[in-house]
Amino acid sequence: MVRNSPHSKEIIVISDDNYVTNNCKVHGAQVKSAGFLSQSKAPEGALDDKSIDRKTESEINEWLKKQYGM
Repeated sequence: MVRNSPHSKEIIVISDDNYVTNNCKVHGAQVKSAGFLSQSKAPEGALDDKSIDRKTESEINEWLKKQYGM
C-alpha cells in the first residue's frame, strides 16, 4: 500500500517487523515501533474501541476492504 501511494511521505507505519519497516522506509513512509502505541495517548474526546456498535464496525471494515481491494 505504501509503495503504490502517491502520498507515501504522509503515511506512518507502526511495526516491529524488519521486512515491513525497511520496505516502507524505502518508499518514503515514516516508521514507528509497536511500542510507540503504548507510549501515545489518545486526544481528549477521542472515541475508544468500545464506542461504536458492531454494525458500525462491520460497515467501516467492509468499506475499508473495498477501498484497498481486499
